[in-house]
Amino acid sequence: MPVTKPGRSAVVILADRSRSARPVREALRAGLTSLLADQQGDVLAAVVPSGSSLPTLRPAADVSVPALRPPGTATLRDDLGVLVTDLGTALSAMPEEDRPSRVLVLVVGTATGGTRWSQDAIADLVGAQQRDYAWEFAFVGSGDAAAELGIHRVLPATLCDEGVRAGLAAASGFLGRARDAQPWAPVEGFSDADRVAAGIEAPAATPTWWQRLVGRKPELAAADRR
Repeated sequence: MPVTKPGRSAVVILADRSRSARPVREALRAGLTSLLADQQGDVLAAVVPSGSSLPTLRPAADVSVPALRPPGTATLRDDLGVLVTDLGTALSAMPEEDRPSRVLVLVVGTATGGTRWSQDAIADLVGAQQRDYAWEFAFVGSGDAAAELGIHRVLPATLCDEGVRAGLAAASGFLGRARDAQPWAPVEGFSDADRVAAGIEAPAATPTWWQRLVGRKPELAAADRR
């Protein structure tokens, strides 16, 4: 069993910045900022926009959330494979007395896919980190996307500001519980109340001035642009 520093955690967030996440980009950024602010104590953290490299882990209070502007990759499965591999390498290079005893990976996404990592390969990778090193993984976003990532703690969130904010608030609670638990100890996942709040019905789209002018419904106008 690797030697680690008791009480220290690493929180690493993979954030989707593909075009599908653009409608909730600002809510996502604000929600992640609040989530990081909740991580008090001895916490090293990093926010990794999809398609980006893992930055150096720093105290959570010193980590800011990037703008998450597209274009980003729509290959979240590949991004997760690279992140987990690079994070494992970075932790192995740390002095044993500084290495976190808890490693928590949160994926926030609306789309997935990939070519370098198959679904079986990513499931094996995630499973090995959980089994051998007590890493915890969670996903907030599209439930369909989560199925491709081998992550079992999933909170489906509606693609709207309210759904994203509620999903990330619930994720913050989960991270807190996981940080407090001993490695390999059971951690309570997402509750029914979390699922109801994150799965809120999306508000109706507000017509733009030109949609009102021509009398087109927003959903029909959106279809015209596809």
